[in-house]
Amino acid sequence: MNTLNIMEQELNRALQMASVQGRVTSEIQQAVKDDLAQKGMENVSFTSDTTFTTVERGGLIKVGIVVERPGMSLYSGVIRLIGGKDIQKDEFVVRGTAMSEYLE
Repeated sequence: MNTLNIMEQELNRALQMASVQGRVTSEIQQAVKDDLAQKGMENVSFTSDTTFTTVERGGLIKVGIVVERPGMSLYSGVIRLIGGKDIQKDEFVVRGTAMSEYLE
């Protein structure tokens, strides 16, 4: 739960910055990755529906952040113990939308 709370806070910060810029810039991406790395979260990426092209004021900006779980999950461990297949990729995803405030 702590990981999701941290990711939600970072998502809100990214949405605020993207709203002013009109899109998710490379600087915003790097800031998100750096902040999450400081909190122990590596392998950060953005979902394919994240808005990387400029959106005029009033349009919607989407941001999706994906973080791979740093260690094996409890669920994955239990499934392996009872003879099931291990989860190959365990990740957290948070998504949000904000209105663009960008004026050209």
